[in-house]
Formats: sequence, C-alpha cells, structure tokens
Amino acid sequence: MKKQLFDLTIEEFTSVLLDYQPTLELSFCCYDEKGNFINKQITDSKDEEVTVRGTYSDFYNAFLKEPCNNGIKEAVKEFLDSHFDYDIQLNRLDVYNYLEHITLNFHEERVRIVLNEMDCFYHMVYLEDIDSNVQKQYIEKGWEIPTTEIKLNKIGAKVDGKEAVTVPDYKAMREKIYPCRGFMYHNAIGLLKRKLQSDEPTSPIYFTTRKGEKTDFIRIINAMYELGFFTDKDGTNISKKCVFEEFGKLVNLNLTDYQNLLSKANKGYNADGNSQQNRIFERLKEVSMKKEK
Repeated sequence: MKKQLFDLTIEEFTSVLLDYQPTLELSFCCYDEKGNFINKQITDSKDEEVTVRGTYSDFYNAFLKEPCNNGIKEAVKEFLDSHFDYDIQLNRLDVYNYLEHITLNFHEERVRIVLNEMDCFYHMVYLEDIDSNVQKQYIEKGWEIPTTEIKLNKIGAKVDGKEAVTVPDYKAMREKIYPCRGFMYHNAIGLLKRKLQSDEPTSPIYFTTRKGEKTDFIRIINAMYELGFFTDKDGTNISKKCVFEEFGKLVNLNLTDYQNLLSKANKGYNADGNSQQNRIFERLKEVSMKKEK
C-alpha cells in the first residue's frame, strides 16, 4: 500500500530510515476445482492452513511478479494492499519535514514522545531482528564472530567467579554487513535531541528568586520599550513580545506572562494612594544618586 510522507506512522518512518522491512505472516487455505480441501497435499501435514512468512518485498516478488495460481495471487494482493510497501526514498529534508510535522513544529513534549518511540522500535524490534540476521550471515559465510566483554555490574563484584562475560559483538557485525544502514536513523535521532537541547539554558545569567522582583523587572523593560529604547537591526519598530522573549532568555526567566503581570501591577496601590509601580523607579533613582556621589 502506497503512503505519502506525512501518512507514515512513527514505526513505518523509522523502518524506512533503517531500510528495514518487518516480517509479515499470511495464512490461507487451498481448494481444488471441486471444492475439495487440498492443503494437506501441499504441506504434507494435517494443518488446515498454509502459513507463509516474509517481508513485503518477499511476498511481492514471489506471488505478484511471477506467474502463480490466480486464487493465491489475489489473496496475496489483498493482503499486501493492507500493509505499507516501504517503497519510499527519503532525503534529509524529508526527514526534517516529517519530524517537524509529527511534533507540531518540534513541541518539546511531542519531541520526547517521538524520540522515545523511535528509540524503543530501534532497540526492541530492529536490533533484535537484525542481530539475529547478521549472526546467521556470519555463520553461513564461515566468518569468525567478533566478541566483546561486558561487566556484570558497575561495582566490579564477581558473579560465579567472573567480573565480566564474553558475548558476540553485534555492533561490529552490523557495521560489517550493513555499514551505512543506520545513517539516516541516527541523523533523525540527532535532530530531535538537538531540538531538546535548544531548550536548555544558554545564558550564564539567572534572575533573582526574590519575591516581587520579576514584576519590577517587567516594569523596567516595559518603560524602556515605551521610551523607544529598542529597535530591530534596521532601526525600525520591534514588537514588545519579542523584547520580553529576548530579555527572558538573557536571564533564564519565563516572561511570556508579562502582560498579565503588568495588568495586575497597575491595579495595585499603597495606602497613600501612590501606585506600587513607582517603587522600583524610586529605588533606581536612589541607587543612581548614590553612585553619582
């Protein structure tokens, strides 16, 4: 079954990146022209069904491209029409576009979900299947199977007198049999991880945690904005939202709620009727005067 890029499930997308087709299974019954059940003649057993296993390409090449029984051919065609055919080529821009689409422009939580789903498929489905495959090929070709040592535990304690065990080095075998197979997958994983890292603090400056200071900070930025202190690189007007976002990044502070805080602050008055918002500017004036002295 053909699919467009954005119609792919995460599992299908990951499979395409890895050039991997999962094993499919089809069971069917055969009858002669008189309606007599003839599976037993085919399988030489008492099973009522014939079960065939293979990848999408295996079924396509064996039953659809080559002449075969019309009834079986039709059954296989209907079977394959319900499965993704994996006949799709992706470049790096396709990968970016798909990930951007499925994460809604790299929304942090969605990025984490997609990253986890791809990682689980890679380790729990792909590696289990491909490692069995490469080991089988090594044995068939008569190659020496590489090995590696794995420590039994982190503190180095012995288990049955051993600190480590020797196991087949599946990574080395994969790299020899399929040297470039995981390139696009790891490229996609790297992209998602970079999107998460971009949310980490990039400024060494952190705003104080003292109560009420955030509101005063917003008042100062707002006053400077209203006085025309900020423009874009061409000297034209810049949005207040952009100014607050950038100041927030500078001091690792979330200022997306600046409008609500300003609104609440402007409604606050002290006992003598003077607005609370004047306090920070009086403090600034006092500090400025002290410095001048």
